[in-house]
Amino acid sequence: VQNHGFGFDAAFGEECSNDQLYMAAVEPLLRKMRDTPNTSATVFAYGQTGSGKTYTISSFYSQISTDIFKVAQDLEATVTVRFFEVYGGKAFDLLAGGAHCLVQESAKGEVCVVGLTECNAANPEIVCGLITVGLGCRKTCLLYTSPSPRDS
Repeated sequence: VQNHGFGFDAAFGEECSNDQLYMAAVEPLLRKMRDTPNTSATVFAYGQTGSGKTYTISSFYSQISTDIFKVAQDLEATVTVRFFEVYGGKAFDLLAGGAHCLVQESAKGEVCVVGLTECNAANPEIVCGLITVGLGCRKTCLLYTSPSPRDS
């Protein structure tokens, strides 16, 4: 991850509502999944610590879960979940207790997260439960600075 460049489909500022973001970033992925069998999709939030990535993405969990199952039902497909985070330039499998995993590039130039746990999900509630498990394994950093005695 540290030595790999990533391209982004779009960037959104603070004036963008969560509903606008969902329609612009998630809906096209759902359409592509519906129109192209055996397609996977990733919603990836990138930004500085404390910039609101978790807050924004957490507003989508329930809706994404429900919408993915609508697509899967139309296609008579199954749903699997993988959940990882990139922190400090390294990837961590959030469905395996935060275990370190490798990010590599395939011969086709595709980014692959090697050894990532994949869980089958039978309904949106299971997806939300897996997300809850994964969120509990995130690496978080709370920054607090207290004045030193010299500053008083």
